[in-house]
Formats: sequence, C-alpha cells, structure tokens
Amino acid sequence: MAAGDLDLYGIACYHPRCVKKRIDTIIQRTWHYFDHVIVHAPNPAYLNFSKGLKEFERARELALGEVDITLYIRDIGAESFVRVINAHPNYCVAHMEEHAYNASMEDPSEMIESLTEILSVGYRFRKLQRKKGVWRYVYTHDSYPTVAAGKVAVGSARTEADLVHGIARRLAVKQASYLIGDVALSREYHAAMGITSQYAVGQPAAGSSVDAGSVAFNLVLPIPESMSSKDLLLMRDYEYDDFQAFRIALKTAMQERIAATEGTDAESIAEGVLFDVVMPAISRLDQMMNRAAAAAVRSGSAAAVVGGAATMVGALALAPLVVPGVVIAAGGGSHCLVQVL
Repeated sequence: MAAGDLDLYGIACYHPRCVKKRIDTIIQRTWHYFDHVIVHAPNPAYLNFSKGLKEFERARELALGEVDITLYIRDIGAESFVRVINAHPNYCVAHMEEHAYNASMEDPSEMIESLTEILSVGYRFRKLQRKKGVWRYVYTHDSYPTVAAGKVAVGSARTEADLVHGIARRLAVKQASYLIGDVALSREYHAAMGITSQYAVGQPAAGSSVDAGSVAFNLVLPIPESMSSKDLLLMRDYEYDDFQAFRIALKTAMQERIAATEGTDAESIAEGVLFDVVMPAISRLDQMMNRAAAAAVRSGSAAAVVGGAATMVGALALAPLVVPGVVIAAGGGSHCLVQVL
C-alpha cells in the first residue's frame, strides 16, 4: 500500500506532474515483487463544485488533473497493477490516541514530539506578505512531503524560531494522523505499507515486524534510467514465467536474510540482499554474456545479436538471482535459462 510521501492523495502535492512522479516511484519500488499496489482515491471534498466561481475553477482544475492521471495509469499499462480504494480516512486529531489504539499503535504523543523537533530544524521558511495583521508564509522541509503554506497573526510569536516551532507541531500532528490512517488501512487490507526512508524519519515502526514485503519495498533493483514504468510492466508481463521464478528466488533470499539478521530493519536487510546477492549475480551474468559475445565475434557469427543481448542484461532482462545451489537468470531479450550449479 502506497503511504506517506508515496500516497497519491495524502499530504503530498496533488498536481498531476507530481502524482505521476509518485506513480513511477511506486512502480520502480514494487514491480519486482508485488502483485498489486493499493492507492487512495482523491478526497471528494476537493472536487466540490458548489462553493462559488473561484472554488469551481479550482475544482475543475483538479478534476481535469484526475483525468490526466487516470489516462497516464492506463497509458503505462498499470490499470490492473494499481488498485484504487476510497479516500484516505480523515482522522480527528482530537482523538488520535483512540485511533492509534484501534490501529494497534502506541500513544502517538512521543511520535508527535519527535516529528516536531525534526521539523523545527533544517527547515526553509519565508514570510511572503503582511496584510491586515497577518503574515503569509511558505515552509518546506526534507522530511515533510510537500510545501506548507499558511497565515499567522503578526506578533503571534516572539521569534522566528518560536513561530516555526508552532508550525512544525501542527504539521507533525497532521503527519501523525495520516500515518495512523495508513497503518490502519494496511492492517485492514493485509498489505505491506510503503513509505520512503526520508519520510519515515522520526516515525515508529508501527509495531509491525520485518517481513519479505517490507524488505522488497526497500529493495530498488538497478535499472537503466531510460526504462520507463511502462517498459517495466511490459517486461514483467512478457516474461511472466521467468518473473515468477525470479520472485520466488527473491522471496527465499529475503526470508533467509531476515531469519539470519533478527532485529535488523527492512532497509538494511534490503541493502544486504542487493549488494550480497543480486549485484554479484548480475556481474556473473554480465561476464557470461560478454564471453558469449566475444566467442561470436571470433567465429564471425551473429556478433551484433549477441552483443545486443549482452547490453540487455540488467536493462530489459529481469535481474538474475543466486540462491543456494541455483542461479535464476530471467531474461527479457536474452532469454537466459535457469541453471543449476
């Protein structure tokens, strides 16, 4: 389930360009393991056409943006991969303890204080305009997924640091309420909850243990920048049998690493699987393909074809994986075989 700064319609920016980037990020983090990704539909309140001309124009802009995003999901072939559910629950911040308890989380007070302190340093803050006794401001922070803008009364704080601390606390409360909603929904749908490590700073593990799903989400396989989300999903469908074999081997490797490193977080386990298992296998397959290309050049047969296949390794081919006794090298253009050592 896409959550936090990857949630299409959570705290983050709703502009189609930003939402499309999040869709691409989600696919890059999930294509190699998951069957589906759950995302939230936009909140209907944002598409209210009955509040006057100014609000109508804004709602019209948002509605057209939704059409653009929907067509993008269709264009990249992600309609069956991306599952849309109802809008994110709008939890009342006055009853966060109750909501957290229902989501099997601890009291959120400590999390809010931690987030407040994080958001109170390293920020970027700018006052834009003073009018009728209020300041307009813009606030950004690397650990907050979007730009926060608002108004504060002139003289409401003695120093800028005090002012920002108040803003940071309000944002921390909002961020914590969304996290509680994410955790509740991930439990309801029995889905791994995916947020980036940057957004997760200061947030608890929500009482969930590390499993293959959380490790897989943090495992970003090396793919060429030229490969689009559409290419990845097409490759996955085209090489379905090889993909299934690859995924089984990947899950085995992750489960073995989880069992061997009890108490380690999902991101660290994913890093270990990538550098200790996946990358060495890719290197071996590269060497094998390069030797095959060299042999073809010497024999004068199909050099261009084999050479082209070698460049496909790690590009239009699923990354090979080593598990005890077996090398699974699934293969887009190269059609590599499953080899038993």
